[in-house]
Amino acid sequence: MKKRTKKKVLSAAVMGCYGVIALLFVVILLGGCNAESTVTPDAAGAVQWKYLYYNGSRQEIEITDSNIDNDHIVVPENIDGAAVTAIGANAFHKKRMSYITLPGTVKVIRSGAFSGCQNLRKIVLPGVVEKIETTAFYNCLSLESIETEASVHFKSENGVLYSKDMTVLVAYPEGKWDREYYLPQSVEKIEAAAFGCRPRLRDIYVLNDNIEFPQAALCTQTDGITLHGSEGSTAQKYAGQWGIAFEAL
Repeated sequence: MKKRTKKKVLSAAVMGCYGVIALLFVVILLGGCNAESTVTPDAAGAVQWKYLYYNGSRQEIEITDSNIDNDHIVVPENIDGAAVTAIGANAFHKKRMSYITLPGTVKVIRSGAFSGCQNLRKIVLPGVVEKIETTAFYNCLSLESIETEASVHFKSENGVLYSKDMTVLVAYPEGKWDREYYLPQSVEKIEAAAFGCRPRLRDIYVLNDNIEFPQAALCTQTDGITLHGSEGSTAQKYAGQWGIAFEAL
């Protein structure tokens, strides 16, 4: 017999969720590289890429910004003789691109790297990527698929990104058209903001009774979303804390 928890959206809870996301961005922005910013111009002298060197080394760089805003952006493997190994925090924030090609040298994708890219439809991650920080794909409302090349760290199933062993849900693309989603039994943890801002989902089935929910797994726009799980599960507890509809399996 199904039991439905009455949805109660409290302004304090919503503001708390906004605060968590904001804090995630700030923490990442204050960390990372500590070298001076460098720019590389095109033939006409216009800035194409802004980047940082790692800790005084000039062998690897992290892209921090770009003035390129084409429909398809291609990130180079090398800039000024140094390998591009990281995409910085908010580096492509709100760019108008539909597609982006990342080089096989990229190992780290930082917080908010592609956040707010409203037209981005698909992204393929290089197999050498070792770390993806929270909110990397946040508020990408057209993103239908996050894929990865052969990797020892990550795995993509039907466009949804997990850790290689399928114990962590890393990111669910907000533009994916599915109305329901079954979290695999193997998933033990959901990364913060994994479901982004306004997913098209309406029903999320949580099969693991003890899955770890971060404070902002589902954030600001939870109207119409129902969590399904067992009585007494962490899914039910999370739904009650954040005013999300819940139905017992």
